[in-house]
Amino acid sequence: MKTTVELSDALLEEARELAQRRRWTMRMVLEESLRSYLRETSRSQKQRKLRHTVFGNPNRSSQQPPWPETRNMIYGLPGEES
Repeated sequence: MKTTVELSDALLEEARELAQRRRWTMRMVLEESLRSYLRETSRSQKQRKLRHTVFGNPNRSSQQPPWPETRNMIYGLPGEES
């Protein structure tokens, strides 16, 4: 699909330099940049949703695991060794 995009001169020049360094086409630079942005945006939205759902009902705080264990669950880290 073809489309027209207006970019600032400085941004376009940076993209051209990147394309030249990597020996990519401008299409490759723009597509990869957009893919990367969309991945990061999606990841950040998932993390925000996770923060709101991990702790559940605030009235049931006695059943929540301690913070280090909760943090490890959120970030997928192994448990702390004793």
